Parts: sequence; structure tokens; C-alpha cells
Amino acid sequence: MSCRREIRLLSLSPDLRSEKLCCYLATVSLDDLPSYHALSYTWGDPRDKVTISINESDFPVTNNLHAALRCLQRTSLASPVWIDAVCINQDCPSEKSQQIRLMYSIYANAQKTIVWLGEASVDSGIAMDTISKLGEDKSSGFVWEVEEHNDGSSSTAFIREARVGANGIPYYLNNEEGSLIDTSFIESFVALFNRDWWNRTWVVQEIALAKDAQIFCGDRSVSWDYMERAFMRTVLNAPRKSRSFQLLLRRLQADKITGLMKGSPDRGHDSAKGPLLDLLHTHAARGVCKPQDKIYAMLSLSTDPEYTLPKPDYKQSFEQVYRQTTLNFIKHSRNLDVLSHVWDPEENSLHPSWVPSWDKTHRPTLLLDSTGTRTTFQSAGKSRVKMIDSEDPQTLKLNGLLIDNIDSVSSPADGPEGWYRSQKRWETFTKMDDKPWRPYVGGGDFFNVFWRTLVTNKAMGPGALKGGDSMPQQAPEDDRRIFGYLSGRDIAPQQLLKDRQSVRKPTQAEVQNFWARLINSIKCRRLFTTTKGYFGTGPDYMKTGDQVCVLLGGATPFIVRPNIDGYRLIGECYVHGLMYGEALQGIQTGEARIVEFRLS
Repeated sequence: MSCRREIRLLSLSPDLRSEKLCCYLATVSLDDLPSYHALSYTWGDPRDKVTISINESDFPVTNNLHAALRCLQRTSLASPVWIDAVCINQDCPSEKSQQIRLMYSIYANAQKTIVWLGEASVDSGIAMDTISKLGEDKSSGFVWEVEEHNDGSSSTAFIREARVGANGIPYYLNNEEGSLIDTSFIESFVALFNRDWWNRTWVVQEIALAKDAQIFCGDRSVSWDYMERAFMRTVLNAPRKSRSFQLLLRRLQADKITGLMKGSPDRGHDSAKGPLLDLLHTHAARGVCKPQDKIYAMLSLSTDPEYTLPKPDYKQSFEQVYRQTTLNFIKHSRNLDVLSHVWDPEENSLHPSWVPSWDKTHRPTLLLDSTGTRTTFQSAGKSRVKMIDSEDPQTLKLNGLLIDNIDSVSSPADGPEGWYRSQKRWETFTKMDDKPWRPYVGGGDFFNVFWRTLVTNKAMGPGALKGGDSMPQQAPEDDRRIFGYLSGRDIAPQQLLKDRQSVRKPTQAEVQNFWARLINSIKCRRLFTTTKGYFGTGPDYMKTGDQVCVLLGGATPFIVRPNIDGYRLIGECYVHGLMYGEALQGIQTGEARIVEFRLS
């Protein structure tokens, strides 16, 4: 196409009797504000093709796209429509790269975004019809209940549905008043929301940028806002003790669905936007056909300055795209936050160890808060990255401090259900029963270090950052009592003498808050100790013999593995006593010195 702002639009023949679907493709300019719809769908099995006619020439499309076109042909939304597989020449990398840069304009200017979930199944009609009924009633809304904590912070605990009374004040609905949900409907509901479309990375921007969206499944359709309302009511009102509801909780991709709702049409485009690094982590579990699309699919939603973002280029391999994106993050931010996204670098030898595998769908909770600001930890103080030139593009040279060698590594955590087993193993590993009040090399007693490490010493919720503070609230001292209660261990006798409140049994809300932080913190991690006596948590693939370092510009310490070329980066770690710039104090006293790390 000759013009940078030109796109193609597909028009469908209204002839329903023709065995072969006939279509017509025309080129238009976005600058002329054409009227059209945009299709959001999954390509389907590339081996399962159907031939259609475009401008009187045969053109193969996947069976799923063909079904979507036939569905649109029977509606008033038939023409014209933008569809990536047809309107972009998929065999031309330069055209693909140019058109991807127009994706924001394409979806933002479309009159309606049409979501195609696929052809009807045995029970999809039940799900779609019930969603339509649930979405129709606008007499109730949803209220976030916020729990206040003893330390003055607050966190959103849960959502409840409320109906507005005659006095204008909402009152809560409950199952005793009559559930809106038929239990038999839940399985069909789960099946509908577990279709492949909800798992795509590209749909995040397609929905976030939409003026309006209509969902189709087979011959039934509902508006996006109906779907949202029905989803919330189903999750909130389904009978909690029913087997079907438990099935819902276990199988529903709730986080992916609510992630789309965050940027839905009625909330505006900005609600789904954020720094590219945060978007990549938030939507890591979503799938793509091409690995580089993990990055390209998020560019339209990034709030980073445009000059810092990678330019779509399908002539580059995804390894090149990932490496250059990582370097861009470091160069423009002058910090090493991107290195916290490295996970299991040994698994994919195609990447240098310091390049995150953005296409990996299984990722742990980051030590850094996903807020777009570096406010969680300052292991390297306020230092900035000074990148050292390297002739080898696979090598990243950084300055930092080598702290210590790892001399023991625990077994990994069992997860939420096995927390008690993990806790007992970890207490044995750290010799908790042997003088738990012994002093710790980084200050304080070992019991205090143990429970703070398990929650990475962070408070939870929006109140964790106070006003314009540059540092977060650390875990409140009251958590010591809660951990003692959960672990079946009394806290230090001297603490009992100081504060009689410390013997008070924690409330359910306090336990849930602590439990949530603990589960997030230990997921996919192990405990470790170092030769000098430091104690912390690191990636579950770390080994004895790895080393702890603090790299200039890094918010957290990192674990590295020595090799013949220098080091391989293993991942971020939490080490109590090294999270707030303590290691840099040794430079002034001469106890530590800056060294060069060659990461390969």
C-alpha cells in the first residue's frame, strides 16, 4: 500500500445461497475516517482451511474465520470489516510491520469491535441466553469493600453486589433472597469463558481500544457490558457450597477475564494502559502465535515515551526483538528493573541469560511492585546503570558488588495447600528450633528475619505507599504476632512484656492479608543461606554455589552463576539486610569494591 495510513477493508456479498463465500477487498485511508467494524477472533487450526473468493480470486482462510464471516453475513454488521488475516498481506514482513503500527487507530476508529468466540457447542446457547438475561437487569451494581488494618493501611478485600434502595443507599444482595444464578448454568458458563479467545494477547488492546463491542458465539450475541455484568453476578451469586461453583473457581480463567474488563469500552482506553514492562508481566499468561507478538501486542497500550519503544519489525527474529527490547528498557530507564523479569534462563539457551523470555506463560510474583514506579526496594541505593560497551551482542556488562556465595538451598515451596509442610521443612532448614532469637548478620533476631523474608517485608494494598513517600511501608511489627499464631509458635518473651496486645488472637482479615502476601512471596521460590550468614529467597532453579550480587541500578539483589565467560543471570532475590542500600555502605569503609559483571 502506497500510503502509511492506508488499510484494506473487506465487504461480504449478501448472497447467502452461494456455496463459496464471495468478498471484495478495497483500500481506504484512515485519514478519510471510513465507517467499518473490526473483527477480534482466534485464527484457529492453520491446517483446517476453507477457500473463499476475494475480488474473484480464491483465498484460503481458516475454518474458524470462515464461520465468523458466515455469521456476519447474516447480520447488519457484514460490511465493511477489518480482519488481520485478510486485510494484511501475511507473507510480507514489511507490510505486517507497517500495519501493526496502525493497530491503535484501526481498533480505536472502528464503529464496533466484533468478538467471535467460535461456533456454537452443545451448551453454549444456554450460557449466551443466561448471560443476556443477567446482563439486562441494571438495578444493581457492585461495591468494593475496603478493609482497614491496624497499621492504618487499607486493601481492597472483595466485591459485593448491591441493589439501590428507595433512599438511594445501596443494600447488599445475598443468596437467601434468591440467587440470580441457576446452578445448572455454571458448567456451560465455564466452558464459554474458557474458549481460546480469552487467552489471546492481542485481545487486550482490541477490547481496550474499542468504542463498542459485541460478542458472538454461533448464532447468538450479547453486548460487552451485558457480559461484564453477567460475569460479575455469576461469580458473586452462585451458591458457594455447590459442586458446580467449586468447578467454576478451579477452572475459570478469572484473572484473564477481569484483566479485559479493566480496559473495557465503558471504562475508557486509559484504564488498560501502563508502562510496557508492567503490561508484559500482567499479561504474561496469554498466548500468541509468534513470540515477538508478546511485545508488539502491548505497544498500543504503553504509556512509555514513543522513542523508548521498539518498532515492529517482522524481519527480525524474536530473539533479536527480545534482546533489543531489554536493552531499550535499561538504556532509557537507567535502572535494572527489566532484569527482575528474567525467569529460568537455563530453559532456553537461544537467549542470553539477561534477556527475559517474554513468551513464557508461567511466571512468579515479582519482588517489585507493578505500579510503574520504582518504590519497592533500593538495594543499590539511588545508583544508576552505567552500561559498558561490549563487542559481543550476547553479553551485557554491568558494575556491581559481589556479596557472598550461596552455601545451602531449601526444597521449593509446596504452594498454598502445602504451606504447613513447607513451613516446617523451612524451619528445619534454617535451624529455627535452634535459638530462634539468635542475632542475624544483617541486624535483628532470626525469628524476625524469618517471617519478614516470607512476606518479602512488604505491607499489602493501596495503603502500602503513604502519600508522596519514596519508600513503601515495610511489613508492620504486628505481623510478627500473626505469623506466630499461624506457625503455632509464641513470639519472643520480651515482646510480650512490651505490648500486651501482642498476645491478642489475630482476626480473620489479618490472617487472610498475611496469608495472601506469604503465598505471593513464596510462589516458585526457595530459601537459601550464604557463607556469611545472610538469609533470603530466590528462584526455584537456583543452586548451591550460585552467588549473590548487588548491581548498580538494581532495585533488588540478583543471583548469578559463575561460568567460563563470566556469569549467567539466574534471577532476582530477596535478602534481608541488603534491600535498602546497605551493601553500598561498605564502599565508603573499604570493605567492598565495585567490580565488573559480564553476563552472558
